[in-house]
Amino acid sequence: SSDVCSSDLVERAEVLAELGRFEEAAVGFRAHLARDARDIGVARAYVELLVYRLNRIDEAFEWLDMLQQQVPGDVDVRMDRAAALWRANRAREAVDAYLAVLADWPDRARAAWNLGLLYFDVIPKNEAEQRRFWPVARAAFRYFLERSRAEDADEQFERTLGVPFRLRRIESLLGASASSAVPALTDLRWPGS
Repeated sequence: SSDVCSSDLVERAEVLAELGRFEEAAVGFRAHLARDARDIGVARAYVELLVYRLNRIDEAFEWLDMLQQQVPGDVDVRMDRAAALWRANRAREAVDAYLAVLADWPDRARAAWNLGLLYFDVIPKNEAEQRRFWPVARAAFRYFLERSRAEDADEQFERTLGVPFRLRRIESLLGASASSAVPALTDLRWPGS
């Protein structure tokens, strides 16, 4: 039956993705979605593949638009859209998207971590820009440390090594933070906005 074939396509695509055979996995997900474009679970998996593994951002935006209509306000869809904006080199829009996630889900610490990475690694291209963006990166990293609960190995690594290392680099350039208060969402906004 077509259901069996379609579920076989998805299962095979998932296995291929786990094996790192991303292009082949994409073919399977696309074939299934051609039969059932409203399969939210498969569409989510496909978007993740497009954004995080294949960097096919234009196609990802099409699926994100569909998912946003099917599950309006879904935090994972909004996080994936922010990541797609980042990967599309639209840093300011990505920052705004992550801030919007935090406005609705203040404990979504990964959004703060991503903001910190944007302000620390992606946006500044020289020391003058580091001096402008690193104070906000520091606030985002401190927010992350305060709110994260290490739900996976990535977050655990960042909590124990990655973020503290970046905070020391920021301190070496800017000096120690004058405030020990937990940063507020307004402290994470684009400098000067």
